[in-house]
Amino acid sequence: LVSVGAAIRMWSVYSGATRQATELVASTTKDDSNKQRLSRSMAAHAARSLITTLPYALENHSGLNASYSIGEEHLQLPSNSTRFFQFDLFPESGSGGMRNYGQDVKKPRAVTVFVGDTEICIADIDREVGNRHAYFILEYATYIFTYVVKRGNSTVLHLSSQVEMYNLSSLPFRIAIFKDDTSQDLGHLSPIKKEKRKNEIREGNEPLSSHAIFGFPAPLISGFAVDSIENIQIQLIPVTNDNSELFGTLIVPPLQQLINMTGPGKDTVFEVSCSNWKETPFPSLVANVRTNVSFTGDSHPFIQLLIEPRAIMVNKLPIKTLVRTPMPHTYRTEGPQHQVDDESNEIVHSLNHNESVEIFTPGPSIALSMKLATSPISGTTTGWTDGVWKIIPLGKTEKLSSQGLRCLFPFEPTSQKSNQAPFENIGGIEIFILEEEDASPDFADKQNSLEGRKENFNENSTRTLVFTACNVAVDHSGCVLFKEEFESRIGDDK
Repeated sequence: LVSVGAAIRMWSVYSGATRQATELVASTTKDDSNKQRLSRSMAAHAARSLITTLPYALENHSGLNASYSIGEEHLQLPSNSTRFFQFDLFPESGSGGMRNYGQDVKKPRAVTVFVGDTEICIADIDREVGNRHAYFILEYATYIFTYVVKRGNSTVLHLSSQVEMYNLSSLPFRIAIFKDDTSQDLGHLSPIKKEKRKNEIREGNEPLSSHAIFGFPAPLISGFAVDSIENIQIQLIPVTNDNSELFGTLIVPPLQQLINMTGPGKDTVFEVSCSNWKETPFPSLVANVRTNVSFTGDSHPFIQLLIEPRAIMVNKLPIKTLVRTPMPHTYRTEGPQHQVDDESNEIVHSLNHNESVEIFTPGPSIALSMKLATSPISGTTTGWTDGVWKIIPLGKTEKLSSQGLRCLFPFEPTSQKSNQAPFENIGGIEIFILEEEDASPDFADKQNSLEGRKENFNENSTRTLVFTACNVAVDHSGCVLFKEEFESRIGDDK
C-alpha cells in the first residue's frame, strides 16, 4: 500500500519518463511498428532509474555551469538544471552479498561539486540538512552558496548565488535584471504554492527559471558586496489574465545599507508599483517584495527576495461567501478566478471556508462588500453588507484596530404576514473583519489601540485579514433549525 502523495509522485516520474522516452524514440526510429514497443521499454527503464535516484538531488541556480562527482563518477551540472542521483551500496564481506543491518547509515555520503577551478566538498550530505548556508569565493569576487534541505522524502543540495528570489503570491511574474544599461531576462517566476501542489521535487532537466525560485546569475551581481555602493535593479512584469503590459522596477539598495535596514528577526518590505507607461504613468498593480538577510557561520550575508501580495483576505465563516470590489487586481489564491458583474463591472469572488483572495490593488485602500452565497432553507435571506462599501486601508504601516471592522449582513425585507412581528424584518447577521493575529474568540474584549500596534507592523509574514463571526452554530445532523427568538412580553420569567 502506498499513500496518495507517493502515488502522485510515482505517476509524475513515470509520465515524465514516458514523455522523454517517446521523444527520443521518435527522433531515432523510423519504423512505426517498433516505436510503441521501444517507447514502453525505455519509459519503464527510465522510470525505474528515476525512482531509485529520488532520495538525493542537486539543483543549480547559480548562473554558472558546474559538475559533480560521487565516488569515481563525474557528471555535468549545467546552470538552471536539476540532477538526481543515488549512492552505491557499500560493499560488505561474503560471497553471497551479505549485508549488515544499518551499515549504510553509518557510512558518510560525500559529494564533490566543481565550479570552475573551485572544488566544493560536502563530507556527508545527510548531516548538512538544516545547517546554515556555506559560501565559497570564486574568481572576480564571485560568491557561490550551498545549503541542503529535505523536500518530501528527498535530500536536495542547492547551489546558489548570493541573491535568490521566491514568488509567494498566486500571480506569475517575469523577472529581468539591469546590468550596464542593458536588461537581461531571467525567466518566468511561477507561484511557489502551485509548484508545491504539483510535485515535491522537480523533474530531471526541467529548467529552474520556470519555477517559483531561482538565483540571480552570480556574474551579474559580483559587485554587490559589503564594501561596495552597487545596487541591484530588478524589473518585475506581472503575468495577468488580461495580458496587460505592466512593468515595475525594484531597486535593492547597496548591501551594507540593506543589512542596516533589516535587523534581527525583522525584514524590509518594498512596494513595487507596476504600470503601463504607454497608457498612463499611474500605478495599476502593486506588489510587495520582502527582503530577508541571513548570515553564514562567519557572518557573510545571503539575501532572499520574496514577492507577496499587499494583503490576503481569508473567509473564516463556515459557509460560502461572495466578496466583491470595484477596484482592480484581486486574485483568488486557489481555484477558479473571479467573475465580472455585467451591470456594475465589479469583480466578484466566491470563497468557501478558508479560501482566500490576494490583493494587488494600488492606492491607500480597497473597497469591499460581502454577501452569503447560499440562501437559508428557512428564515430570512440576507443581502450585501450594510448596503455600503467597507474601506480596508492598505500600505506597509497600516493595520485595523484590534476590535476589527464591524459589518452586518442585513435581513432582506419580506412581505408582512398577519402572524409576523415587525421586528423580524430588521437587523441582520453580525460579522467582523480582523487582522489575523486578532481573530480569536475573545477579540471583542481587547482594548489595544491602533497607535500602540503600529510598532509591530513589520512582521515576517504577509499581512492577512479574515472575516468571521463571534458566534457560529453548525448543525451536523441536518434536521435542526436555529432561529433567533425575541421576547416581546414584559414580566415573563422565561
